[in-house]
Amino acid sequence: NFGDRLVNYSSGMVAPVIAGFSIYQHIVSPSYTVATKAKVAFAAVPGAGTAPASVAFVTSNVAKKTGLTKQYFMPAAQDPEGQSNKMNYRHYYIALPMQNRQIGAMVSALS
Repeated sequence: NFGDRLVNYSSGMVAPVIAGFSIYQHIVSPSYTVATKAKVAFAAVPGAGTAPASVAFVTSNVAKKTGLTKQYFMPAAQDPEGQSNKMNYRHYYIALPMQNRQIGAMVSALS
């Protein structure tokens, strides 16, 4: 079944490679205006007439830098509902194109 090669229906995850393209997922993606295909500014709230985009790029044109890791901790004494220690981490990481080439965004109107 061709569909089984694209999606693992048990987990709902997309296949890691489709037609030679490595597939990655992230909860944040750029938004574009549907009419003009203009990119919405970084940190701006997308409004009516905008849609999220799927981004494609060539990995040999990417510079990446791993940054800081910050730890957050809350002792059980400060959690009256759950009465448990809570620990979380935030890791800062950036990946950018080295040159403004070999990049694409696919945008379509939401239905």
